Amino acid sequence: MPAVLLALTLAVTAPISGPVNCKLSRLADCPDTNYLVWDKAFGAAVRRFLGSRRASYVGRPRPVADQIIEVLGGPPDDPIRIGLRYRFTACRARSCEDKGAVVLEPDGRLVALAILHSACGVPHATNDCFAHETLNIFVRSSNEQDLVDNLSNWAKSEIAQGYTAPGAPADRLDAVRVTAVK
Repeated sequence: MPAVLLALTLAVTAPISGPVNCKLSRLADCPDTNYLVWDKAFGAAVRRFLGSRRASYVGRPRPVADQIIEVLGGPPDDPIRIGLRYRFTACRARSCEDKGAVVLEPDGRLVALAILHSACGVPHATNDCFAHETLNIFVRSSNEQDLVDNLSNWAKSEIAQGYTAPGAPADRLDAVRVTAVK
């Protein structure tokens, strides 16, 4: 019995192994989107990047930065390289229909943020609002067409992989809206 207690004590107090160096400044050490989102510097960078913009992409009107962090904080994907840049994606916890993406330079500077959401957040939404998807992309520079294309293709792929209930309309990407933030 003492051996079991000792083993349990060691298991509880032993340091957690794995990637603990994931930071905005160390993207190569981030195995998935959640590790990045948990870095406090990431949230601050998203807020600086988006400023005081407000919208109702996922729920009531509130800061866009909060909504982006929310959709990036659920079930994560592995990062993808776009040339030298990193693309991290995830979906919203308990509502994986809403998804987010962030593209960063290797040094951690944000290049783009995106949120894929349904039309259900708009006033007077239709009964099939869940099938009408919009991708809002916020980019650092307006001359990022390759990046916009990459994020649009990501959104189309995510929509194509989604579940459609029998007799329900299939989801489709109705619009891609691009906003240059700086």
